[in-house]
Amino acid sequence: MSTTSTRVPKAKNVMYTQDYDHAPFADIADLEQRVIGLNPKRYAIAFHDRDVDDSGNPVREHWHTMMSFPNARSLSALANGLGESSSQFLEAWRGDSRNGYAYLAHRTSNARHKFQYDPATIVANFDYPAELAAMESGAAAGRTTAKTDVLLDMLYDGHLTLDELKGQLSGAQIGAYTRKIQDVWNARLEREAKEWRSMMREQKRRSETIWLMGNTETGKTSMARELCAKRADATGYYMSGSTRDLFQNYAGEHQIILDELSPGVLDYADLKRITDPLAAMDNLQAPARYKDKALMPELIVITSAYDPYALYCDQVHRQGIDSFNQLLRRIGVVLELTQDEIRPMEFDPATKMFISVPNQSIPNPYSRKARGAVATVNPLDVFGALTEELELTT
Repeated sequence: MSTTSTRVPKAKNVMYTQDYDHAPFADIADLEQRVIGLNPKRYAIAFHDRDVDDSGNPVREHWHTMMSFPNARSLSALANGLGESSSQFLEAWRGDSRNGYAYLAHRTSNARHKFQYDPATIVANFDYPAELAAMESGAAAGRTTAKTDVLLDMLYDGHLTLDELKGQLSGAQIGAYTRKIQDVWNARLEREAKEWRSMMREQKRRSETIWLMGNTETGKTSMARELCAKRADATGYYMSGSTRDLFQNYAGEHQIILDELSPGVLDYADLKRITDPLAAMDNLQAPARYKDKALMPELIVITSAYDPYALYCDQVHRQGIDSFNQLLRRIGVVLELTQDEIRPMEFDPATKMFISVPNQSIPNPYSRKARGAVATVNPLDVFGALTEELELTT
């Protein structure tokens, strides 16, 4: 198993730009067929032949193609599907995807001074002129009910995040539409979860769980954050909220950190269900008190002052409800963080304790003690090396 990890750029929304003279396709029909072959949820294609530079000189004719996918896609794979030798002509669109689509006709605030292309010339798999008109009328009309309905549709379709939608509403509108916004958001998560489960089944993938145990100031949360950031795609990662509502702000992230887990925070049955590596095969939901949000975890990192067995004993064992082995089988690796070391741990059934694997510790760069030191550590390398030493598969 390699201990080197290279992140491949991925995105749900992508802008593809290519000069007419260097395009690997013959015409717009050829380009559209290649785009369709990538299976985007929506796309729009524009040919810009009237652009000029700041001096008024004509700019080379070029194509713009905006694409949106239900799940983050590798830019290199998309480039290959378009016939490009590299992904340099593809941009991961990090902002509001509506701006990407509006730019095709130069209808964004920063492109109003440019030539205004006729929306009817844009080739798309949706009614581009009508949607552009709705966006523009909504902006012109201000914060109206009609605009709110358009924004809710865009939230459901994945063209707005929850924060982006709220940023375009007044305080009064947010108060009046809170229930409706939440219902639409939960419906979107459920739809995306269904698509994600299908993808996980097709690729025969399982979710993973890592348990980081240790005292305070040993860097458990820092390591969890860095590990999830390295693994995260365009959805980012989710850090659990208060003990009253762990999943209050969950937004479909595939990397989840359950931070400082302690007895009573999460029912044992729910913990087993969430960490089940085959959860992708089922309709995985957050516990009922968290409003039954659809969860889509590919990686779960649990940080706790408790080791898994100690938490189990405190919460379940004395009541004789379940077997600890059911939870143990769901955890891929248990690591103990001290001020000085990170140690892989294994459960000893005889003593019913987690004990460190001999001669396998590494320095801990995340602890309070080590924070002043100059050190760069890739947590994926740490996890990969320890997984190999423990003869675990990922």
